Amino acid sequence: MKTFIIIFFLIYSMINLYVYECINRAFSLTVIYKLLILLFMFIMIVGIYIIHGKYFNEELLSLFAFICYSYLGFIFLLFSGLIFYDLIFLIINFVSLKISYIYVFISILFVTVVVFIYGYYESNNIKINHVKIKSDKIERNINIAYISDMHLGILTLQQRVNKVYKILKKLNPHIIIAGGDFVDGQHNDLEKYIKLFKSLETDYGKYAVLGNHEYYAGKDYSEGLIKSAGFTLLNNNSVTIKDLNLTIIGIEDIINVPAEELNLLKRNYNSKSFIIYVKHRPVINSEITNYFNLQLSGHTHNGQIFPFGLLVKLFFKYTSGLYKIKEKTLLYVSNGTLTWGPPIRVLANPEVTHITIKRNNGF
Repeated sequence: MKTFIIIFFLIYSMINLYVYECINRAFSLTVIYKLLILLFMFIMIVGIYIIHGKYFNEELLSLFAFICYSYLGFIFLLFSGLIFYDLIFLIINFVSLKISYIYVFISILFVTVVVFIYGYYESNNIKINHVKIKSDKIERNINIAYISDMHLGILTLQQRVNKVYKILKKLNPHIIIAGGDFVDGQHNDLEKYIKLFKSLETDYGKYAVLGNHEYYAGKDYSEGLIKSAGFTLLNNNSVTIKDLNLTIIGIEDIINVPAEELNLLKRNYNSKSFIIYVKHRPVINSEITNYFNLQLSGHTHNGQIFPFGLLVKLFFKYTSGLYKIKEKTLLYVSNGTLTWGPPIRVLANPEVTHITIKRNNGF
């Protein structure tokens, strides 16, 4: 974790310095303006660390966090546009271009503002993704609502949680499954959100697994909140719903030893039952594919902000949507329901997944 934080702040600092150099290329600034820009960038960088502590009251902390993470998203978009231009310019530098860099910078800045505003709109536009599966193992049709990566914390906006709640009420599923990162690493009073989820009633229960951010927030604290919201935690165990001939197996995010994962699945495997395997990260080892029918994952956010999604694809083979791993073995990776960090999404719509498993011979 410490290594990740160090690498993150080094990369984030370099991105800011690159943008600062581009500003210098575009404008003839006095020393005082240069210092002010550097000071602002420093506050934004350090602010990401500060918001992990209790240095302000909750209202100020939420506002400061919103500003810092909004800046993080904005500066990433601006950096992406500027470096894209510089790379293209290097490739075609044999062409005599007489465009003043100040116009280039202002144009990219304008596009960045437009994309950021769109990204804020997209993050509010929570969609319902419908997934239909057929199986002869189930007793009757099953409707499941799947949410992932809610990241409830100091950056959570009430209207977004309300939208998720209304979608879940509208779907009226037999089962609700939460695929990890329900709670974020930075948290404040989450009772108002927990009460909403607690009020949701289903015929066959609500189930959840832990993601990586539950450990950042504190495992005991996170487990308490998730249970208070009415979810049954599947920490390396399972539940079987006999009326549906359905088994749901859940694994903790910290379990990344293939042998332990295989043992968990073997221990809870029933060849006659339709098995849903809930695992936060969309990673599948070939040894486990015979022991479940559908794996539900999240974690990737599908990159959340383009072009970051291109980098995500370098680390994860499966990033978004439904994949057929082999005959009778499927994987679904959610884009995530809300956001982490920057309150925007670009070309990675947030979603609530509506999974319908229909009885059919020959799944």
